[in-house]
Order: sequence, then C-alpha cells, then structure tokens
Amino acid sequence: MICPQCGTAMIVLELDNTEIDHCFSCGGVWLDIGELEKLMEDYSKGMVWLTELIPAEESTERRLKCPICQKEMEKLVWDLKEPVTMDRCPDHGIWLDNGELAAIIRQGASIDAQIALLFEEIFQKI
Repeated sequence: MICPQCGTAMIVLELDNTEIDHCFSCGGVWLDIGELEKLMEDYSKGMVWLTELIPAEESTERRLKCPICQKEMEKLVWDLKEPVTMDRCPDHGIWLDNGELAAIIRQGASIDAQIALLFEEIFQKI
C-alpha cells in the first residue's frame, strides 16, 4: 500500500491479529475499518469512541486521498485536552499522521495496555 501522506510504500505490522500499515518515511499509520476497534480493550467502547469524532470543517491540513479507493478523505477531530485531527475514508479506514496515535493513547483511549506498550516501543524508535 502507498502512503497517502508522502507516497512511499508502507509496511504491514501485525499486532494481536490486527494488521497495521505503517510508513517508515513519514511515520503515519493506516488502520482498515474495524482495526482500531479491535485494538481497544472493549470493542463496544471503540465503536463509541469513533462516534465521538466530529468533522474538522476548519482544518488547514491538506486533504489526503484514501490509499485504497483514492477518494478524498474527510477530516475528523477527536476533541479532548489535546485535539487530534485524523483522516477517514468511510468505506476503508483511518489515517493517523506521525504522533497522532500516541496522542490518542496518551489521552486515555482504552487501547489494550499490551498493544499500547507495543505501539510505544515500535513508534518511538522511528
């Protein structure tokens, strides 16, 4: 898969039976539909979390294209203490720029503790 941010080929990491596409060039992460929810300690909490995302209508970030269908993705915000703006293709998944996944974990998204440690170990070394 090609990175929607920088156009570099991404690698696939498998964590807890979940495939995550990662770009070593820019540090971004692609999660197919359902993968973020699988990483959550409680799948239903993951579903609730996704419904709390709001449109980022005033985002100045460049709109990215879905790496699967090439359609322009929507900008969404997870709005807590440290807002995180992410890109989502409603049909295929979520793109998180470098540091956004860490920000989500830091702010208390209920991602499984073992998965959170793996993410920290993998992504800090980039």
